[in-house]
Formats: sequence, C-alpha cells, structure tokens
Amino acid sequence: MIDEMNVNLATEQAEQRRWKLRPQFSDLTVWDQLVANEFLTNDERRRQQENGLSRLLIFSANQVPHYRKLFSRLHLSQSAMPQPNELLRIPPLTKTTIKDNEAALVADRLPRGGKIGGSTHTSGTTGASMRILHSKRSQDMYYFLAQRSRRWDRIDPFGTAAAIRQRPNLPRRTDGTPLPDGETLQLSAWPGIGHYFQTGPFLGFAKSNSLESIADWIEKYQPDTILSDSSLLEHLALEFQRRPPLKCIHTLKAVSEPLTAGRRARIEKMFGAPINLGYGLNEIGIIAACCPEAGRYHVHDEHCLIEIVDDDNQPVTPGEFGRILVTTLTNFAMPLIRYDTGDIAQALDDPCPCGRTLPSFGQVLGRRSRIDTLPTNVISLADAILEVMEQLPENLSRNLQMYQLYHYRDGNFELRTVVADSLPPAFAEHIQQVWRAATASNSTKLRITNVDSIRPAPSEKFFHFDSDLLSPPILRSDQV
Repeated sequence: MIDEMNVNLATEQAEQRRWKLRPQFSDLTVWDQLVANEFLTNDERRRQQENGLSRLLIFSANQVPHYRKLFSRLHLSQSAMPQPNELLRIPPLTKTTIKDNEAALVADRLPRGGKIGGSTHTSGTTGASMRILHSKRSQDMYYFLAQRSRRWDRIDPFGTAAAIRQRPNLPRRTDGTPLPDGETLQLSAWPGIGHYFQTGPFLGFAKSNSLESIADWIEKYQPDTILSDSSLLEHLALEFQRRPPLKCIHTLKAVSEPLTAGRRARIEKMFGAPINLGYGLNEIGIIAACCPEAGRYHVHDEHCLIEIVDDDNQPVTPGEFGRILVTTLTNFAMPLIRYDTGDIAQALDDPCPCGRTLPSFGQVLGRRSRIDTLPTNVISLADAILEVMEQLPENLSRNLQMYQLYHYRDGNFELRTVVADSLPPAFAEHIQQVWRAATASNSTKLRITNVDSIRPAPSEKFFHFDSDLLSPPILRSDQV
C-alpha cells in the first residue's frame, strides 16, 4: 500500500512527470488525459461513459453485421443515443456466440481515421481458443494503461524490469526466433512502454526453464521488478524458502491466473515486496488495475465498461458477487458488447477511499464456474486442503516446490507434491489431520504422493485443483 491513502490530481500529475517521454512522442497528451480522467466528477464521468457507449452502439448497429441483425430484432435504434436501460436488453455475448459468428462480428468498415491493429487469441481455458481482431486504438490502449498502473504503483521507470513468461508472451530474439531455455533476453528498454518512455533495461526468461534455474537467474540478475504468472511466483516463493533472502525486488506483477489471499501473503513474505494485480483479458486488453491504497479494482473506463450481473443478467446488489460482463469502447474493428468473461467478482458502488473516481469492483474469484459443476462436498474438501496448503508453516513446507490436489472419479483424492529433497513426516500428519476433520465419518481417502513434475493444462494455466470430472481421466501415480 502507498503511504498516502488519499491521492489527488496534483499528486498524480507530479508522479506522471517522473516518466520522461522520448523526444518523438513529447507532444502526446494521452497520459495527461488519463491522469485527469481519474478525478472526474460523477456527472462528468456519467456523460463520458454515455457518450462512449452511444458511439459504440450506433456504430455497431450500422457497421457490424451481427449487431445490425440483433439490434433490429430487439428494436433498438440505429441512430439515436441509447437510453440508460437499453444495454440491459442486449443479451450477453458468449464465447460460443463469438466462435459461431466470428466473421459477422467484424465491422464492415472502421470510423473515419480508424486503423486495423493486430489480433489476439484466447488461451482456451474454458473452451476452444478464439481469435479477436483489434483496432490500432484498442491495441495501443494496452501500453497506455500499462503505464498508468505502474504510475499508481510508484514503480521506478529506470529500474530493471524482468518477465518470466511462456515464450509467446516474451519478445523474440533479434533474429525473430523464440527465446530458448537457458538463454536471457536483454533489451535496453521495457517492451511496449519503453517505446514511448525512457526506461531502464528489460530481462526476459522462459517459464519453461526449471524452477531451480529460474531462481538462480533471479539471484544472478537482481531485477527490481518481476512480472510472471501467479502460480510461478508461488512456486518461486516456496523455492526461496531454502535460499538467502532476496533484497533486490521492489514490486511483483502477478498475471494470467487468480491469486488467493493465502498465496499472495506467502509470495509477498518471501520476496519482501508487494504484488501488484490487474484484471485483463486477451479478448479486451487491460480492463482494471488494483488500487494500491484500497485494494479494490479500478476500471479503465476510457477503454471499456463493466457490469456485474446475476444469473438473469441483471445488475447485482452492491456487495454481492456476480459474473463480469465487459463492453469494449475502443475496439471498433470487432466490438464485444456485454462480453461474458465467466469470471466472478464483487460489485461495489461506494467511492474509493483513495480519491480516484474511476468505477471500481471488489474481489475477483476468477472462473469459479470451471468447478461449479462438481458436487458441493468435493469443492468443500478441495477448499479445506488448499487452504491448509496455503498456510503451511515454513518448517513443514521448506522443501516443497509445488503442489496440486486431484479428485478421481471414484471419489478419492490425491495430493501431489514436487519437492527438492523430502518433506518431514509432520507434513503428512498435519494434512491427514485436517483431512480427517473435513471428511468426518465418510470413507473418502486422501493419498499424498511425490511426483517429478506437475504438468499445466493445455492453456498453460496452472490449476491447484483438478478432477476427473473436469478433464479426461488420468492414471494415479501408482498406476503408471
């Protein structure tokens, strides 16, 4: 948390001045506009959101075949400013609808001055991968908003930034080939942001390197900031329990996967640095950034709008949890209106104590819908074991590197652990004690096994819990 709970326009303008634009971009004012937008009055913000939504809906009704047909069926105007509740009449856009109507969701033409950018692909975690076409403005917003979140987190623009990611998420080598294992990518400036601003150097390392190699790499290069998947940061935190404390890390950026409070506490304790969170999707870009002062998520409403809805697709009451729907405001190449992310978050409507007036929402539970089809007792048992694993004292977890709980079709469970040496007998005793209390009188069994590795899902996301009921059955470790 930043020391000053209340920030204002003057403090953020001063912080923005620490970031020096490269001479060829010195006349760009987009970041000054972003700073000013953080402190609009409620009336100013409402008008801005209404105008942005109106432009998108009118454009989509006239230039996007899918919406032209849909809006006509719903009797929505193709030329007049939409009424406040008209958005609620538009059914949420599902991944299936996008897959079935990909060509019809692409605009016939862009607004005057608009340009096509690139395309992104979803990970396929909850189904088949999708290709989303972006406008150049939508694409540029990624870097504009990435700098905003780093300003909020008071990151030193001249520090050394490191990223440990899957190869497709890392810059390529100078010859255009992907970064191989064992090799460090060294750039004189941060990717993306460094195109516009003067920054310190950048280091890249592939996530596919061994955990020990990655830890050695961090000790060697001593970066100021590290960006990586949430699960890898936890695995590194466990690995560093056996190593001398790191003194170099100032901030961590966790991406790609949900992060529970317990895992976050473990990572921050071991690295001695705060984790900066954001919320984004390949389909949309950066949607929100976590408020450093208050912990809630602020929506980048220059780029998109969000709703948090119930099972009837109506807004939930503030304080309640619901599904996140996102409407892009900058991607006129392939507009996504009320896109159903599948993620669950808490709705908020009170002012943020930090002083920023950007809309906000609370805790993100991630795609809980992935496991919602499982029996309630299975989810309860999984939660009990995962919670105790997150809170293991160091004397029980010192040699632990990663873990996964697996549920078999016969109802029994297996806790898989990857260890550097061996775990003390007290580890298994502790876990089984919790298990006995959770299962009470039923006969469900928990087997604890050591494995050489735990493979991520095809999407490259790491799941701390998986089940035969969610994926094709696999053999137990004693049946291989």
